[in-house]
Amino acid sequence: MLSVQLKGKYDAEQVMVKLSELQLRFESPVSDIYENLVTVAKMTGNIDLICYCEDMRRFYLHSRIMDERFDLRPDIVAA
Repeated sequence: MLSVQLKGKYDAEQVMVKLSELQLRFESPVSDIYENLVTVAKMTGNIDLICYCEDMRRFYLHSRIMDERFDLRPDIVAA
């Protein structure tokens, strides 16, 4: 179960990869990845994690402001 693997916001990247594999296999819309990520986060009951995943969904699917960035992990260096 993916919600067991989602312990903190930096685990969201790995859960997203697994959800992406499902999205490709079933040829569903890309938006399903982020909708399902929020669903998985809600299963954890962790409010901070839910908010983080909802923010991620908003950033990647709906809106962002000029030069806004969404950091997945602190060890990823921007290009």
